[in-house]
Amino acid sequence: MKDKNIHEGHRERLRKKFDADPEMRAMLDHEVVEYILSLVIPRKDTNEIAHNLMEKFGSMHGLLTATPKELKE
Repeated sequence: MKDKNIHEGHRERLRKKFDADPEMRAMLDHEVVEYILSLVIPRKDTNEIAHNLMEKFGSMHGLLTATPKELKE
C-alpha cells in the first residue's frame, strides 16, 4: 500500500479557508503568508517558506516592514 502524501490537497484546503474568511481574521499568520506566497509561487509548497519567514521576522509587522534586502536574505 502506498503511503498517502499528508500535504496532498493542502493548497486547496488553504484556499477554502480563505474563501470562508476573506478578511483572514481566523487564519494564523503563517497561513496568511503561505496563502499570499501561493498566489505568486505556483506549483511549489510555500508552507515551509512561510514558517521560515515568520521565524526570521518574528511577526507579520516584522515581515511586512522588512527591507527588500532583508527579504532576499
